[in-house]
Amino acid sequence: MGNLLNLLLYLPTSRREWSWWVVVLGAVCSILPVFAGPFDAALVCVVAGVPGTLFGVAGLLDREHGLWWAFTGTLVIIGGATAFAFVRAAG
Repeated sequence: MGNLLNLLLYLPTSRREWSWWVVVLGAVCSILPVFAGPFDAALVCVVAGVPGTLFGVAGLLDREHGLWWAFTGTLVIIGGATAFAFVRAAG
């Protein structure tokens, strides 16, 4: 249980931290799969990574609803990574 709590300490705590985390994660999800898998699986992850990055940028710019943008971007990126894994396993 202690290891899980230590992991939670690394999660962002503010709107700006969450938004930057989403921007970086979206950029990595947009670039990395191009080198890691077949074209169709990489395309699925890029299609999720780019909007996820844009959601993160919106989270940085919108002070009132920034956490909503960052959370939605996180869900989009998680969905894209999951779809990448399914498409890569199927192909």
